[in-house]
Amino acid sequence: MAELVATGVPSLSTKLPPDTARLGPYVANADLGAGCPCYIMSTGKVALSTAAGANAAAEVHGWTVEAVKAGQPVSLYRGVSINYTTGQTTGSYLYLSATVAGGLQTVAQTNQTKPIALVLPPDGSGAQRIRVCGTW
Repeated sequence: MAELVATGVPSLSTKLPPDTARLGPYVANADLGAGCPCYIMSTGKVALSTAAGANAAAEVHGWTVEAVKAGQPVSLYRGVSINYTTGQTTGSYLYLSATVAGGLQTVAQTNQTKPIALVLPPDGSGAQRIRVCGTW
């Protein structure tokens, strides 16, 4: 099992995502990095998803596409591509991390076995994009 580390700052690679790909805006419960899987808490705020427990946090409702501070508006996206990494096998799935909130693993975790991203072919610069989805 390998924890996946983003190459640089993840960014949206989908040009003009449709409105149907966006949820929100909501309010960030804590500081959220770019390219992080998140869930909408029962309070209506957005927090980082984690597969550490079999609870609501193990769901992925969408992904951040830019970093936001706690208390600031945030929209979540799904069905879009994000510039994220290098060195992953094209066509492989990525899973929610059980050790790092908002992180990705290369293998399924006990509390969340559904893939949440698909590794796409590298672009001309060698950067790989991931196609992101949710768990619902």
